[in-house]
Amino acid sequence: MRALDDGLVVESDGDFVAPRSAAKEMIFWEGSKKENPRPITLWIEPIITIGALARLSDEFGWPASHLGAQSKTWEFDLVCYRGTSEKEYIVCEVKKASKEIEKLLHFMQYYSVKEAEAIEPENATERNAYRKVQGIRKTWPILFWALGPNNDSYVFKIIRNDGSEIFSLLPVPEDALKHE
Repeated sequence: MRALDDGLVVESDGDFVAPRSAAKEMIFWEGSKKENPRPITLWIEPIITIGALARLSDEFGWPASHLGAQSKTWEFDLVCYRGTSEKEYIVCEVKKASKEIEKLLHFMQYYSVKEAEAIEPENATERNAYRKVQGIRKTWPILFWALGPNNDSYVFKIIRNDGSEIFSLLPVPEDALKHE
């Protein structure tokens, strides 16, 4: 609710939009029209994303004008920009369960120290992590934030290997998310 009150997201026809994004976050999903009553699902990831926008503003001092939901190439759920720059400074991936974060980080660590592959992994979990690694390689942000429920929050500094595609994720304290 703080995110709405503080203008970090604006509601429009049931969707939510952050200042630095064109993407619409939907927290309710309507199921099959064939079913009556039509089932409605609550999506946890966009709720965590919207809450993260509030945390970035309240706890870490980020102005609303620097925050966006969904990266431009859709690899990440949340992005922080420095000033009016289009360069991503923080990219964040949100998961709805702790186990999903563990798997994401495991596979990201695995793929980040390898050159890009010609074919994406077939396994959906691996493919998702692989795409995050490729997303980092496109924009080279400074920080990666993995976020989930139950205070699951892992912040990493992205350390690039001498201009190559190879990088490591160095764990850093959450204070690294502070706006300077």
